[in-house]
Amino acid sequence: MSINLNADTILSCNSNEPGVTYTWLFQGNKSLPLGVSIIGGNHLVIIGAKSSNVGTFTCVIYKNGHQAASTNNVTIISEKAHVTSVVASPNPPQTGDRVDILCDATGYPAPAIYWSYTDTMGLTHMTISTSFPNPTTVIIENFQPSIHGGIWSCIARNNLGVDRLSIQM
Repeated sequence: MSINLNADTILSCNSNEPGVTYTWLFQGNKSLPLGVSIIGGNHLVIIGAKSSNVGTFTCVIYKNGHQAASTNNVTIISEKAHVTSVVASPNPPQTGDRVDILCDATGYPAPAIYWSYTDTMGLTHMTISTSFPNPTTVIIENFQPSIHGGIWSCIARNNLGVDRLSIQM
């Protein structure tokens, strides 16, 4: 079973037989990782999944001296931040155009998006006449090559890493 990093998850172990008792094991031991608890005997709750929760959880059902077991292998889904595209429209822009620059990034946990602009002289700064209606979008209302020409970079960051992709205007 794959679960998202920091997500809450419930594993259930059910029997239709009355008088059943349940025991949960992690990696073959009764000691459960931090943030993992048992509710009602047959439900295992993982709160805020983390790397320490990766492994094998086994539910053992007991009745009248007999036992049966069910096993779940838990993995955590996580992905380093990755910028998949940076697109400007129109491209190439003409003087006076409204230009939308869009960044698409993936990763889990979801990455934060930052922008960087380096002008044709190699100076990194933000320019006038730009807006950021949301983290993935830059809007240049009145494109001026002398003001807005250069390299626009989208930077995606999560706790697993950083990625950057740029577009030349």
